[in-house]
Amino acid sequence: MSKECSHQEAVREVVRTLKEYGYIVKTEAWASTILGHRDCYIDSSGDFDVERWYRDFKFNVANMFLGRHSPWISIHNPNFQTRLDVVGLYYADCEELSLYSFFARTDPFEVAKRTILVEVEHRHSLEEAIKRIKDYPAGRKVILWTGGEIGGVLEEIPIVVAKKYEGDCYISLEFTDILEEHIREIKGKNRHKWLPF
Repeated sequence: MSKECSHQEAVREVVRTLKEYGYIVKTEAWASTILGHRDCYIDSSGDFDVERWYRDFKFNVANMFLGRHSPWISIHNPNFQTRLDVVGLYYADCEELSLYSFFARTDPFEVAKRTILVEVEHRHSLEEAIKRIKDYPAGRKVILWTGGEIGGVLEEIPIVVAKKYEGDCYISLEFTDILEEHIREIKGKNRHKWLPF
């Protein structure tokens, strides 16, 4: 009979899987919740400023990965935060670049397309979990559910159930399918040459 994985076990298994697929991984990263509120990005003409939204997301991801070495650390606003349990960033096709060059891309969509957010939920309802991550401008979002029986898709976010078998936490192959699809999308959309900063 299967049991539930603990939160810590599930995070560890997600991180291991992401790293196997060539992602840079940060756990328990802090990101600005203001990035999830589109109202903050309505310009004076009443239009939604999508480029500024993604640019701020890029700065926030850079700060999470680079910490005090980030050139945008001064932009960090501690008044708007939430914890994201796992943040992965695919980099296999730009491994030669320095992190600074990568984060300083002029296209505001680059980092967002490469970022996958995984929320490992064990205390809240699925509705609350979806509310926490659905507006983040990431390439992929997944909720890993440690207390459920079956997975599925809610509001276009895959719900993947983690279970413990014979003492080990096991995440279904659906999670690796999501990663493979994310990598295919990245490779398909980014055939151009990378330019140094």
